[in-house]
Amino acid sequence: MLMKNFEYFIPIFFFAVVAVAILHFMLCMRYKYLIKLCKINLLRRQQKMYECFFLSVLPQKIIRIIKKMNRKPKSPALAGLAVGRVDKAVSLLRGKKEAYALFLLAHVNPRKAYAELKRKPKIWQEKTEYTIYFALLAEKFFDFDNVQKALRKIPHRRLKGVLRAYYEKAAAGQYLREADMLSASQCASSALKYFQKHNMQQEEAEVYLLLAEIYRISCVNDVAQTMIESAIKIYKQQNLTLFTARATAVMGMLMLFENRYEEAEDKFSKALEICDNPQTTAEIINQTVLLYIACKNKKQLKTAKLAHKLHGQHKNKRGEALSLQLLGQIYAGNEKWKSACGYVRKAQDIYAEQRNYSALCECLYLEACALYRLQRYLPAEKKLREILDIAKLHQNNFHYANAYSLLGLIYLKTGDLQRAKVLFQQSLGLEQTNNRSQGMIADYVDLALIEQLRGDDISARSNLETALEYAKQTEDECLIEMINKRVQNL
Repeated sequence: MLMKNFEYFIPIFFFAVVAVAILHFMLCMRYKYLIKLCKINLLRRQQKMYECFFLSVLPQKIIRIIKKMNRKPKSPALAGLAVGRVDKAVSLLRGKKEAYALFLLAHVNPRKAYAELKRKPKIWQEKTEYTIYFALLAEKFFDFDNVQKALRKIPHRRLKGVLRAYYEKAAAGQYLREADMLSASQCASSALKYFQKHNMQQEEAEVYLLLAEIYRISCVNDVAQTMIESAIKIYKQQNLTLFTARATAVMGMLMLFENRYEEAEDKFSKALEICDNPQTTAEIINQTVLLYIACKNKKQLKTAKLAHKLHGQHKNKRGEALSLQLLGQIYAGNEKWKSACGYVRKAQDIYAEQRNYSALCECLYLEACALYRLQRYLPAEKKLREILDIAKLHQNNFHYANAYSLLGLIYLKTGDLQRAKVLFQQSLGLEQTNNRSQGMIADYVDLALIEQLRGDDISARSNLETALEYAKQTEDECLIEMINKRVQNL
């Protein structure tokens, strides 16, 4: 009797196991499909935004947390996430999982989420995971002081998996800002491997663009172009027009740096065609202005004013500052020094407020040049001293060298040859450290002029011959000819 019952039990047990397995498989597929839908729709909603923040791991974690909750509102919250709406999920997570609530909110309203996280630092300092996410979010708002603060708190040697990849992505950006290209490249490449392996395409594309910037600054332009093309390919596959437009504009900037003006203009035009975000459109127009300045296109002033107007309408202070800086540069190029001063002063106010010290130094230097041209030497010197004060704190040797060189010219004009010589030598030392040929050539020519004025033709010739050697490396025939003539005139 027992054997007979057992014979009936075997097929029942078999069918039960199969049914459970199928049910489990269907639930898993439904769970994965929900996560996929959430990611796709969050990214699609971001195509209408200006500031965009996305973490591939977050939808999966949040959906898992909500599914485990024994509360009725969880079904509407999950349904909302499926179509990219986060409000109900955020409300559900508030209090119990406050950090997750705010980082999820950052996907649709990053500014609001970031402001709250800054007001409540205990939230993002509670766990290493949150601190890493906070560093990535702070980066989106160019708040590099908070990025650095967060990165210092992270015990990075203990990190594994996705958190290590996210940390390396943030660290690569920090190394890039510090001009440590080797460390930046190593961190970005390590993060890229993880993102590729785990099919985290959004992060993969972002790292491609980060690597492109590293390689561009390192003058490995062919590799930089490959990186940008890889990012564009990912964005096109996902039909993310905003990100495609931005990456296409980055390609345009690379072409501009290579003096491929027609190709650069083509890239900017294509980016503007597909972009329907007004703030990003204004940024691409700013980049087009840079192109027009480089190739001396007559449309540069009109285009710069349009970009400035658009940034003002949408209250994009960072873009507005760049537009003001470009307008100052255009007026300086047309030798309208007073107008140039007016625009760059306005840009300085914004950059100072945002703590964008590199851009602030550029504007201070541009104003100092304009004041020098107006023969207002004392105000020009004051601006240059400001650059030196900032540069000492923020390790900005590029601006250091320029400031010393222009200060040298001011003292040369006012007849203080000894002080001028010391300043040119200080500038030269910094230019040699950074291996900037153009700066070294200018300093050697200026030193030659000082020696000539002091009656030391031998030292003057020696400096000019050194300048000539560096000029030959640039293959700039006009520059070589000009220095040759000065040598002959001695």
